[in-house]
Amino acid sequence: MHSQMVRFAFAIVLTAVAPAAHAAVPSVSHSHADSPLVARITSQHIRLTLIVPKRSYPANALVRLNVTVQNTSSATAHIQAWGYCEFPKLLPAVENLDKHGQGTLLPIPVGFYPAAECPSAAGHNALAGHHAVTQQVWVLLLGPYLRAALLVADASYDHHTEIDTPKLRVSLTRSDAPTIHVLGAGLTVRLSVRARGKPSGFWYSDNSQCRKGVVPRGVYRFWTAAGRTIRPGCNPVATWQIAVGALNHSIAWLTYRAPRR
Repeated sequence: MHSQMVRFAFAIVLTAVAPAAHAAVPSVSHSHADSPLVARITSQHIRLTLIVPKRSYPANALVRLNVTVQNTSSATAHIQAWGYCEFPKLLPAVENLDKHGQGTLLPIPVGFYPAAECPSAAGHNALAGHHAVTQQVWVLLLGPYLRAALLVADASYDHHTEIDTPKLRVSLTRSDAPTIHVLGAGLTVRLSVRARGKPSGFWYSDNSQCRKGVVPRGVYRFWTAAGRTIRPGCNPVATWQIAVGALNHSIAWLTYRAPRR
């Protein structure tokens, strides 16, 4: 399950439901140097659009993108949710690819339930005819390419067709990740975050391993807003894996293991 879940690094906020416009030809827009990047495809009466606000970001940046799914027919479409308990209402996914076209993966697993602890499985979501849904998606830019994808089910739900937008390429510049340090011990363990400049705030995703099990807060559902000090999700923490950074800036990550007594 882990490999299927981590293929996509994203989270969602449902932002709009509106009537769909006319169908579009599959395309990639690169019109102006300061304009957003746009990738679009129409297939199976579904138009999928990915918008990347900027053309350049620091390497390993945490960004939020808009993805729109439009049903261009009069019939209800059924879209399979990607993944399991973390995102049962998710329609599209955004895939980040490296320069070789392979899916990227954060070096540490954060923000998801182990398979044995997943409360439920995801199903399908209905999208009414001539309607659209726009979702806000969190993505880590570990590689330079992005594309949106979704699965459209047939009437029996036995067969699915994957729809992918064309790939968009962003320019990745030098990392500006914050400096992070673990302070304290036992019940006082905490993370100190410092960054150049004055970011408006930080966001983090983590897994805390304690006696009661894994406490995930993160990547696949949302990133959590934080100040300059972050504490684990449970105490005393045995293992703490965390990724943290400012929006549109590079993230830093680490694994903390409590000393053995």
